[in-house]
Amino acid sequence: MPINLSLASTLFNPSDTVSGTVTWDMAGRKSPKIVIVRLLWFTEGKGSKNSMVVEQKRIAHPNPLGSDDFALKLPNFPWSYEGKLLTIQWVVEAQMNKEKASPIKIICGPNQEAIKGLTRSAEDKRALFGLKK
Repeated sequence: MPINLSLASTLFNPSDTVSGTVTWDMAGRKSPKIVIVRLLWFTEGKGSKNSMVVEQKRIAHPNPLGSDDFALKLPNFPWSYEGKLLTIQWVVEAQMNKEKASPIKIICGPNQEAIKGLTRSAEDKRALFGLKK
């Protein structure tokens, strides 16, 4: 694969920094114009789909063969969630020209764990989605 990602860890608390390395090899191909590493979350399940790029690093005019370290900061919310009707997933992805690295799924939640199933208290529900009282 012409572009690859590696992470130091895949388990995080809210507000942690996701660090890793992106490597690429376009030798003998069209030189890359830009390499982009993105930290994003998205929903899956019943209802409308939502997603948001939280932070990204752009490497303009990279050499055809190279690597770069990155550090992307997670926000406080939303947390990773695994429910029957809805999941919230976090991923790190990288793209160069039309080539994409395999996205790496990460967990962002208290104690570095996804919230599982339905939460019972209104306070837990508000915290899950970053809502105030």
